[in-house]
Amino acid sequence: MSSKIDIAPAKGDGADVLTPAAIRFARFSALAAVLLLCFFALASLAIEVFNKLEEFQNVSTDNAEWNLSQIEVDYFRMRSEFEQVTYNKEPSLDKATQAFDIF
Repeated sequence: MSSKIDIAPAKGDGADVLTPAAIRFARFSALAAVLLLCFFALASLAIEVFNKLEEFQNVSTDNAEWNLSQIEVDYFRMRSEFEQVTYNKEPSLDKATQAFDIF
């Protein structure tokens, strides 16, 4: 004797089945919530980047030692190029002019 048990809910006992429109609405609502969350995350990151850029723009002091050493390096490069132009038999002024422009 085999007995069959009906586990499907009966229509009259209050178990409602979601309609396709309700499922589409739930999916749309979930998608809208995820997109809204992504938008707020992107907006907060953009605000943080702009704040950091503003912070980096306002440097209160500059490293004078680095500037002086860079000027010294450029000066010696320029001097070296001019010495090469002076002692070459066929001088090329292009590199010397570029070194002077950089200095």
